[in-house]
Amino acid sequence: MQERDYIYPVEIDMLMRGADGEITPVGYERMIMDSIEKHFAINRRAESEGELLKKGVAWVIISTSIEIKSRISPGEKLHSRTWEVEKRGLVFRREVGIYHEDGTLAAGAATFFVVIDTEKRSMVRNPENYVSCVAANGEKLTDGESRIKFKAEGFETVEELTVRPSWIDAVGHVNNVRYLEMVYDALTDAERENMSKLKRLEAYFISELHKGEKIAFSRKSEDGCTSVAVSKPGEAKPAFVAKLFFE
Repeated sequence: MQERDYIYPVEIDMLMRGADGEITPVGYERMIMDSIEKHFAINRRAESEGELLKKGVAWVIISTSIEIKSRISPGEKLHSRTWEVEKRGLVFRREVGIYHEDGTLAAGAATFFVVIDTEKRSMVRNPENYVSCVAANGEKLTDGESRIKFKAEGFETVEELTVRPSWIDAVGHVNNVRYLEMVYDALTDAERENMSKLKRLEAYFISELHKGEKIAFSRKSEDGCTSVAVSKPGEAKPAFVAKLFFE
């Protein structure tokens, strides 16, 4: 069997939907990441998070691009598939498809990962010593890039916070889902009420954040796109940027 032949049930809990019942950015990110984690835990166990951490390395996501094809109704049965597309330099690209019960695509994601040394906090230059590239040139479900060109003009600060201990995951940095929670908090009430019109979500994890660090998140909105940035005060380059495109 090929990687994409494996099918996993998708579970949606109450924290993945907003007050209006629509899937939130947090919900979409969790669906994608949960699908990948299930795949590695079942079919590539040697490269799963727990096994890699024993060796002092870890997968780290550096970007996600999710294209929403159709609305996911409350109570709907969903399933997912995931497969590796390519490796360019030190970056691995993996697709994830979220499917309706009839097999049509509800959302397609392009995810980009690197392997880091958890002690040195830097990319591993020989990732093939720990993980494999199982397939090249597989089907791409959406456009996606591993990096973003960021321009700070037009952003307005929403809130300043201190990184909480509960935000830190087993790799020792703020978990990617926590950033998407900040994105949802940075939206206006009108934008949160418009989740049914969300068509695309891009998230770029640029640098790590750790417990106790001061951060500020800011936003801007133009031409149907809302952007949210999370930065350390005084630093021009953000640690995280998300872009939400509405219909």
